[in-house]
Amino acid sequence: MRMKCFKFRLIALVTTLFVINTEQVAASNRCTPASTYSSHTGVSAANSANGYCFQTPQEMNVKIYEFGLCKSAASPGDKRNCEAIYNSQAGKSFNLSVGSVASLLSAVNLPEGTYTHGYVVISNVTSIKTVISFAQARTDDRGNVGTVCFTDGRSIDNSNSIISCGADDDTALPSFETIGLVGPNNSYANTEMNYTVVMNGETVVSDLYMLDSAGSLSNGAANDFAIFGSQRLQSPVVISPNTQQLDIGFTITDGVSIGFANQGGGGTPIDAVFEGIRFRFSAK
Repeated sequence: MRMKCFKFRLIALVTTLFVINTEQVAASNRCTPASTYSSHTGVSAANSANGYCFQTPQEMNVKIYEFGLCKSAASPGDKRNCEAIYNSQAGKSFNLSVGSVASLLSAVNLPEGTYTHGYVVISNVTSIKTVISFAQARTDDRGNVGTVCFTDGRSIDNSNSIISCGADDDTALPSFETIGLVGPNNSYANTEMNYTVVMNGETVVSDLYMLDSAGSLSNGAANDFAIFGSQRLQSPVVISPNTQQLDIGFTITDGVSIGFANQGGGGTPIDAVFEGIRFRFSAK
């Protein structure tokens, strides 16, 4: 089989490879200086969760173990039609907001053909740093008051709020979150097949799997270690004898949702939720 060898070039604008969002990011879903719990309910709620709105964070810190291209849908136990572009047992931590994936990429050989899917494996633990400014002062869960609210280093895994407010964001810190899949009646799930998302007018279909540290399907939240996402690409990537370049990029636009407490007028921000990584392959 003929192979093509490429160097990679990072790009800025991308489509989605792996997301956990569940609806289109419409104007009413996005956070504004006037956002409250009541202004983001029903069709205006991000991710179908009342009291949440979409926002772009300052930082999205993830650890990536593997990503690549496939000629069909992939699963943790079946990557026969896939070619890994990056693979590391130890993984690599980086902040997506500064595009620091450059350290992951080098020359690679790809067989010629049409690649219809992409896949990625990332840690199920992420951290987010985000700041939101309001037109009127807000009071956080500890009584601090200000028009600027921000993640404060607490983790939603063990705190009811991870957001503080004040006059500025000088003390803003990333807050950690452990991601999982939810089954019926909030039960544990390790698989979500044909997970369909509509974002910015594009329909994205993904298969999601929770993995344990051995790379097998996890059998419980305590054993979750990473997330495997396989997604049908918006446009297939064709590698031909004339292909000279493979472009890869990440973006975190609308990558988190901010949640408000449904009390005291609903203006208190308390949560910042990881919503997904957007990722693009294109060949030239």
